[in-house]
Amino acid sequence: MKKRLIISFIFLIIWTIFIKTNNTSWFDEPIYNFIISFKDYALTSVMRIISFFASAKWLIGICLVCLISLLWKKYYSLYLMCTLFFSTGCNLILKAILKRDRPSILWLTNETGFSYPSGHAMASMAFYGAIMVLVKYSNVSSKKAVYISTGILIFLIGVSRVYLGVHYPSDIIGGWIMGYIILCVLDYIVGGIYEGTIKWR
Repeated sequence: MKKRLIISFIFLIIWTIFIKTNNTSWFDEPIYNFIISFKDYALTSVMRIISFFASAKWLIGICLVCLISLLWKKYYSLYLMCTLFFSTGCNLILKAILKRDRPSILWLTNETGFSYPSGHAMASMAFYGAIMVLVKYSNVSSKKAVYISTGILIFLIGVSRVYLGVHYPSDIIGGWIMGYIILCVLDYIVGGIYEGTIKWR
């Protein structure tokens, strides 16, 4: 895990340099053109719904549920809350520093702020990834089903942001990598709360 974390961090730095020097058109344009080629009224509605599962409103609702769960000493809720807070905080800081404008194309949903890294991609990787970590060390019988469904959701949330025109594909990649880094760090720091049930591996 430590080796993968170091590799991810190095890749994130290199990827960010590419973005700051405007060298991602070779990556962004063909992927965007491919995704938008499926543009359809019904599909747009579906993509908006998928995107909602990493929106601020949805995540705030999750935080409120986590706070209530803490009253019953459900300490896994603290892990999920820390993941969301760190993800949101890091995303806002990075966007303020890098200041990449959003794509100048037709938006299919309303958005504000800067583009890189994608907050939806970052939050979905960190939060739903945290759920996968908790499931790994739980007694859930169908762990594979959870892994697959959660992985598909993370991927579709990223695709939905490109489809809706509010992010470049390179924003999504950066968000996923940063979300993964946050997940690994919190796995190490917050793991002690679970009395060794979540380990640094």
